[in-house]
Amino acid sequence: MRKKVLVVSVVLLLIFSILAGCGQQPAEQTSDSGADSENGAPVEKTKLEIWVYDEFYKQGDNSPIAQSTKKFLEDNPDLEITFIPTPYGSTSYRDKYIQAANGGGGPDIILSDNIWVPQLAAMELIHPLTDKLGAKKDEFFQGPIDAATLNGDIYGVPFDAGSMVLFYNKTAFEKAGLDPEKPPKTWDEFKAAAHAVTKDGTYGYGLMGGWGGSFEWLPWLWQNGGDILDESGTKVAFNNEAGMETTEFFLNLITKEGVVPEAALAWKSWDELVAAFSNQTIAMVQGMTVMLQGLYAQENIDFEWGVAPLPGKVTQANTLGGGHWVVNKNSNKLDAAWRWIDYISSSENLGMLDAYSRISARRDAAEYQELLKNDKNLLVFFEALEYSRPRPIIPEWTQIDYDTIQPAFMRVIHEGADIREVMNEAAEISNKILAGE
Repeated sequence: MRKKVLVVSVVLLLIFSILAGCGQQPAEQTSDSGADSENGAPVEKTKLEIWVYDEFYKQGDNSPIAQSTKKFLEDNPDLEITFIPTPYGSTSYRDKYIQAANGGGGPDIILSDNIWVPQLAAMELIHPLTDKLGAKKDEFFQGPIDAATLNGDIYGVPFDAGSMVLFYNKTAFEKAGLDPEKPPKTWDEFKAAAHAVTKDGTYGYGLMGGWGGSFEWLPWLWQNGGDILDESGTKVAFNNEAGMETTEFFLNLITKEGVVPEAALAWKSWDELVAAFSNQTIAMVQGMTVMLQGLYAQENIDFEWGVAPLPGKVTQANTLGGGHWVVNKNSNKLDAAWRWIDYISSSENLGMLDAYSRISARRDAAEYQELLKNDKNLLVFFEALEYSRPRPIIPEWTQIDYDTIQPAFMRVIHEGADIREVMNEAAEISNKILAGE
């Protein structure tokens, strides 16, 4: 009997020893400190998965963002980072992330278009980063910060940023008797210039009319003191007097002034705008940096052109573009994710954005980015970030734009509908969307 007790005791001791040895921290909860364990062996690395637009990863591990991250990992050996290049687009990127995150999965970090950030935040699919950012938020232009803010919390860290400016044909201006070094600064000057250069197969203005033109219209609305929403944020205001005045001015350029080519009513892409401007079908067009790069790639441009701030009225305004880094709400590696985001969005990495021909959202970018030092056109874009505004910071904005404003514009352009009538109808439908009806 005593012998059996002894055997049982030995077995129990062995079991307790094994259980004690299993009391170490599990791999999925590894520390971010990178400190060695007591026996001198390194802890298991914290692994981060990051989604980026596929254009950022065209060269694989030799891509600028990968090379910059390689330097980061030399100082942070406790981390392991995997980039997952994903085709950009609402369906191919945003919706794919939403599906993964709603299912409890998805990457730790994604590069998000600024217009998606409030949508993802409202769906509670990304972490608020207000506390992490702290005073760092003042290092960025206000527009990109506003774009990532919902209900007082900041959900994204600005990365690259774009503004909308005016491209104009200096040679056409000179032929029309206009000063090529004095682009229009007011609405009246803009309309007068559009009429002056409309001749000999060239039209004064072009836009993506296939979408109705709402993308190009928005800055004009802001410039006239108008806005999409009223002060309460619960109802639309684009059909008030400032809004109606703006819409009449803008749509009349397309339908009544004779300064827009009929072909523009079907255009839906930057490539079409680049081609039309390059072959002098149009002499003025609103554009982002994507259009600038498109023009730089052209080999057949035989005229002088330039960029300038959009012509203003009551105030100066333009549409903000660009992306933000956001953290998946499902990720339990917020501290590790923040360390990388803090690094990748810092001034020491602006050379990486030079390699992508993109402008940083940082206020100090002109001090560090060689692009801004050497390209006077890009500098215009950068300076315009001071008064760039994000599209409405509401989850319903895409639906309001696609389902009410764009169709209203198309009815005016293609059917000759009354502007005030269709805008009031669009406002009624939009208010129902905002009310959740």
